[in-house]
Amino acid sequence: MKKIVSTNKILIMIIGLSCVVLMGGSYAWYTINVESNKVHTMKVGTLELELKGKEEQVIINKAVPQKDSEGIKNTPYHFTVTNTGNLSTKYNVYLEDISLSSGATRLSDSVIKYNLANDKENNTQYLNSLQNISGKRLLITGTLKPEESITYDLRLWLAEEATSEIAGEEFIAKITIEGGQTNRPIE
Repeated sequence: MKKIVSTNKILIMIIGLSCVVLMGGSYAWYTINVESNKVHTMKVGTLELELKGKEEQVIINKAVPQKDSEGIKNTPYHFTVTNTGNLSTKYNVYLEDISLSSGATRLSDSVIKYNLANDKENNTQYLNSLQNISGKRLLITGTLKPEESITYDLRLWLAEEATSEIAGEEFIAKITIEGGQTNRPIE
């Protein structure tokens, strides 16, 4: 009788451990990161996100300070996030620093303004208002149903209050995206 109870305990422990490994592995299979300034698609199981944007980087150099009314007329960095998989997907879009050339000085986020717009939202702020973790600024968070897309226009400019002390400084970044399966179906 003791041998059956002991065998059952071992069997239950093995099943429990297998469930933990399977759940952890499933989470890893349905979490993706895309870092690029070109068109890229990441497909993991049935979770798929696509980021389409211009091939060049997001750059500010040799710029002059502008009023907001002028800055929002600048040529936008246009990009689209698409869920081409068959699972609902949550995503984060970041503006991530790119290393400057040797000897270059980076513009401070406190003198850079941005405008992020789509057909539902239009937000103008200083870049330093964004959550920044090691040069990676969270621009927007959202959720997409399967086969759904959203397009954004991002504009950057020097704030009107910037002084001549920033002459020669530059800002170079790229758009990156992180995504993962939602915990429940989206209706």
